[in-house]
Amino acid sequence: MESVKQADQAAAGLAGELVVPRGYDAAMAAALAVVIVMGAVNSRYQTGLTLVLFGISIAALFGAAAWAIRRFKEVNGVWVSGFRRGTTVPASIGAGLAYLLGLSAAMGAAAEGWWWLVGLIALAAAAGYVAASRWWMRLYRREKGSPR
Repeated sequence: MESVKQADQAAAGLAGELVVPRGYDAAMAAALAVVIVMGAVNSRYQTGLTLVLFGISIAALFGAAAWAIRRFKEVNGVWVSGFRRGTTVPASIGAGLAYLLGLSAAMGAAAEGWWWLVGLIALAAAAGYVAASRWWMRLYRREKGSPR
């Protein structure tokens, strides 16, 4: 039983020491906003070019995610997946909803030609992602018993 207690204490210590690298949330949020805008543009015009641009925006999102994971590992020495069981599930769902609702709303605004609203929706979805990401880290630390 002592080894289990020590493992729990080590996990709590590690969770408290995790640092979200500078630019992590901003890079992911910016890439997400671009995907939402390009998804809206593609839904409105549906040309080969808009589909290619939408694909490029998705590739940029994957690139931002790869960069963010690499930076997190460099700074912390470990990676903690956002797709895990436990108390962080609501925050992961929140991040996904920020994207899905943002994309849906932006597509609706694009259908009406309200491009200014598409931009605002993309920014709101990006802000929703950042809020969910920060909530996730708070939930993770609390789950692990970190005092931080």
